[in-house]
Amino acid sequence: MHDNLVIASSQLFAILFAIGVDMIASAHIKSLHQLKQHERNSTMIKIANKDGYRYGETAYMIGNEFGVICISYAKNEQDALDNAVDADLLDCMRMSPDDHAEYEAQGWDDSYCLLGNADAPFWTEYLWIKEATTRKE
Repeated sequence: MHDNLVIASSQLFAILFAIGVDMIASAHIKSLHQLKQHERNSTMIKIANKDGYRYGETAYMIGNEFGVICISYAKNEQDALDNAVDADLLDCMRMSPDDHAEYEAQGWDDSYCLLGNADAPFWTEYLWIKEATTRKE
């Protein structure tokens, strides 16, 4: 009887081990899938212009302290920023209405700018823009 108990317990352990490994493998595969999805979403640089490039426009890279947010084609930097805002690509830099009211009341106009067709306020402290064709020296 003792031998049967040892065999039964070892079989039970093998079954539980197999189930546990399967659950861990499923969780690992799911987390790998989520990681790959995140990498795809976070490393993709978006183009602000729905119509693409037009003759005479310059490609501008727009970013913040974390890196490049998007590419925007325009005749100048202001239009490039407006295109990015109108394409909802700079929402991470949008000011809250309360912050905008406080900064406007205090006269701290150098901390934000009004962008897009709606002239919405956006933080400028970490916002940067440069021509994509400018080579690093």
